[in-house]
Amino acid sequence: MPERPEYKFLLQLKSGDKRGLEYVYSQYYGRIYAFCHRFFRQSQLTEEATADVFIKLWQRREQIDPALNILAFLFKIAKDISLNYLKKVARDDRLKSEYALRYLIDNAKSGEQQLIAQEELEIYLNMIDRLPPKRKAIFKMRYEESMDYQSIADRMNISPNTVKVQLIKARQYLKLQVLNREQKSSLT
Repeated sequence: MPERPEYKFLLQLKSGDKRGLEYVYSQYYGRIYAFCHRFFRQSQLTEEATADVFIKLWQRREQIDPALNILAFLFKIAKDISLNYLKKVARDDRLKSEYALRYLIDNAKSGEQQLIAQEELEIYLNMIDRLPPKRKAIFKMRYEESMDYQSIADRMNISPNTVKVQLIKARQYLKLQVLNREQKSSLT
């Protein structure tokens, strides 16, 4: 079986030679940047996440198998870093506002569109805040902390079925609020 051209660079990387990292960086930076950009849709966070991918690659270099596809390994690291950052943003109100503002600035075409998008985000967050306390806690554990039903049930001392029912009720409430809001705006 013929050796892939990157094999020797992956061996270098695995052994701690920075030339191997430089090679991987030069070959895959663009693809990892594009992958991370799908999560963030803004350049500053995308650049930070992409840099973190290569830092994490260096830290985990002993796990590299030069015979396997390094790109798959990089995508896995990129996905983990991106999702972890988004979870952190979801848990931290200051970061949530900062992320929303950066997203709006990077993606809106006008000041009016930015204002509308910010108002919609605030309305949605207010809807979540109006959920009954236990339902709100369950909703946040599921969607902000990405906890599964059993973990939520264990933390709250309730059954997984109760978690499921509470999440269904929360989603129904939010959908109803959105529909009511849309109906009101179509009447005006």
